[in-house]
Amino acid sequence: MVDRPGLGPRVGYDFNVDHLFLGGQLNLPVGRRWALVPSAEFYPGQTGSLFRLNADLKYHPPTVYGLFYFGAGFAYLHASGASDAGANLFAGWEGRRARPFKPFLEAKFVFADNTSFNVLAGLNFPL
Repeated sequence: MVDRPGLGPRVGYDFNVDHLFLGGQLNLPVGRRWALVPSAEFYPGQTGSLFRLNADLKYHPPTVYGLFYFGAGFAYLHASGASDAGANLFAGWEGRRARPFKPFLEAKFVFADNTSFNVLAGLNFPL
């Protein structure tokens, strides 16, 4: 069975810039275990209008409860009028039985001119 598309907020911490970020994501299932996850992250209070746009592909391996996932994708970073493109690698846990929402917790590496490590959490609400 394929999950329903979802939308939700996310909050995280970027250890490279030592700052909190807020954002949102869209979870678009494309198969039983695969989903496209476009997202945006904004760094409030940070000078230079820092934000990151991500286009990720997430995979839930066939585990007992299907809670674990990992994936990779594209990252576009913007700060102080300059931009940079890079790649994401991530792994996380997503609640599968909670209704009407699914919480998630994720660790992400962003590889670009400045590599960063992020920890983030959020909720996915089915559409």
